[in-house]
Amino acid sequence: SSPRYRYFTERLKRVLVKTILIIVEHLKRSGFQPIGHEIGFGSGESYPPIEIELSSGEKVRLIGRIDRVDKLDLEKKDYFRVIDYKSGNKDFSLSDVYYGLQLQLLTYLDAILTNEELRGEDQVLPGGVLYLKIDDPIIRGSRNLSDKEIEEEIMKALKMKGLLIADPEIVKEMD
Repeated sequence: SSPRYRYFTERLKRVLVKTILIIVEHLKRSGFQPIGHEIGFGSGESYPPIEIELSSGEKVRLIGRIDRVDKLDLEKKDYFRVIDYKSGNKDFSLSDVYYGLQLQLLTYLDAILTNEELRGEDQVLPGGVLYLKIDDPIIRGSRNLSDKEIEEEIMKALKMKGLLIADPEIVKEMD
């Protein structure tokens, strides 16, 4: 009930409302449809653990939870994309992926593709891996902008970042 907690409560509400509006807008524009949220891979989960064999011959089993998986059915091909919600300031970095420092989304996508390939008849392909930042951005110079321009700037600030398949038709289906 302190002013500080009231402020945090109001800010959290703004962030959640903004995030929901962004997700709804993405769903309206996209041919990809969510097939699951909080999808687990590991013992007793929707998908088995990811098993990696080390050079020593030992096996490591990775377990985890994927925030969201979307699917696009197109001409007997299933394209999958993984979306991870982020509340922090961490940006997607291609160099970090290259050097093996940022493999979370690619690991998740591999878990989905490997298991969907075993389940289905359609060809299973990667569509992309994306981070969706959960935020209520401050738009600089907003006093001089119309409401529509402010909304466009907010959409730009909350644009998902990641890797996409190099196929213009699939990218168009994303937005």
